[in-house]
Amino acid sequence: MRVDVLVAPRSDDELWDLDDEAVRLRPYMTGDVFADVDDGDAEHVAVMIVGHPCVIRGSRGRLARRVPCCVVKQMQDELPYDQWPEGRFHLFPVPDALGLGEHHAAYLLEWRSVRQGELRRDRRRATMTDRGVYILQQRFTHAITRYATVLADFEAATIKEMREAELEHEWVADLVADPADDAAVNEQVLAFHTFLDEGGYRKLLRQEGGETRLRAIVRTEIKRRRGAH
Repeated sequence: MRVDVLVAPRSDDELWDLDDEAVRLRPYMTGDVFADVDDGDAEHVAVMIVGHPCVIRGSRGRLARRVPCCVVKQMQDELPYDQWPEGRFHLFPVPDALGLGEHHAAYLLEWRSVRQGELRRDRRRATMTDRGVYILQQRFTHAITRYATVLADFEAATIKEMREAELEHEWVADLVADPADDAAVNEQVLAFHTFLDEGGYRKLLRQEGGETRLRAIVRTEIKRRRGAH
């Protein structure tokens, strides 16, 4: 494994996707931020998912019974992006636009095992770009090991899950009429993963050129299902 320096992001847009549709419809993912979550100690806090995509989900796209998260709370003062490689390595700042208040951050050494039912879509305040996920994984790993792995290694370890998540988002966005209808969203998430499992299509993500083939297969099925309604 190669060693690198910690990344200093250039802007919020490099890390975060705050589009309303993305926040409602993207699959649960590493870096998602939720507000008003019961942490198990009768307190309601904001949290950030820090587990790898394979760790936070079980079969058919369902969240694991317990999801590894970090607490998000106020910092003493701002931590500009250009200072990220220099210190306060236990912090991963989040934008004020999330509505949590000024100068908030995920405290990467304050962990919680959050119950699945607490991470509701209507409580999600932000989701990350792919690059944002890799930067979070780098900073989180460095916080507990003081070892800064290059982002390319995190991308290689996560890319199949990220491409699958893109296809799930496309499927749900195209087949759900109302993004606020959580029951309809959950129904289509299950339908997407059932389609992959029963067709044996998931293995395409491990094959050269398989991603392109899978995208075509999924888009054809989306069109078929839309035409059936």
